[in-house]
Amino acid sequence: MSRPSDVTAALAMDAVAEAAGVLKAATFDKVFVQAPELVLRAVPVATSAQLSVTRHGDRQPAFSRADRVRLGERQVVPSPAPNSLSLSLRTHDRWATGALVLTSETSEDLTGAAALTAELMVILIEEAIERAHAADVITQLRRELAAARDVGIALAAASNGLDVATVLQMLGDLDPDAGQGFAPNDDQLISAEAAGSDVPLLRLLPGGGA
Repeated sequence: MSRPSDVTAALAMDAVAEAAGVLKAATFDKVFVQAPELVLRAVPVATSAQLSVTRHGDRQPAFSRADRVRLGERQVVPSPAPNSLSLSLRTHDRWATGALVLTSETSEDLTGAAALTAELMVILIEEAIERAHAADVITQLRRELAAARDVGIALAAASNGLDVATVLQMLGDLDPDAGQGFAPNDDQLISAEAAGSDVPLLRLLPGGGA
C-alpha cells in the first residue's frame, strides 16, 4: 500500500514531467508567463509562486505570478506565520538571471520534497529560457545572413553589368541550392541606393533557403 508521501512525490514528478513537455519548445514569453502556474502544479504545498527575470539589457526585472486563489483551485486559510522559499535562477551564459519565490500561507512547510521539486522546476525554467534565447539568436542570424547574401548577389550583378536573374542562373549552374530562396517581390525590394547601384536588391522570400 502506498504511503501518502509516496503518492504526493509521484504526483509531483508527474507535474515536473508535464512542465518539461510544455516548456520544451516554448518562446521566452511563454516560459515567463506559464512557469509560475506549472510550479504550483508541481509543488502542491505552495500557495503562490513568483518568477522574476532580468535579461541582458533589461533595466529592471520582469515579474510573473500565480496563486491558487486566483487560479480557482482552493481557498487558502492564512497561517499565522506564512513561510517562503526563494531560489536563484541564472542561465549558463548569464543572459538571464532572476529568482523563483514560493510562498505557503498554510501550516505546511516548503522543505524536503517540496524544496527539491522546486529546485527541479528552476532547472527546467533555466533550460527553457536558454533554448528560447538560442532559438531567437539563430532566427536573427539566419535573417541577417539571408539579407547579406541578397545584397551580395545584387552587387555582383551590378558590378558585372548583369541582371539579378542572370546571376541567379549562373549560381544555379554552379550549385543547384545556391540560387534558391531568391525571387522578385514588390513588397520585399531594397532600395537600389542602399547598394550603390541602379539595380534593385531582392529580399529573400519567407521560407527561402537561409
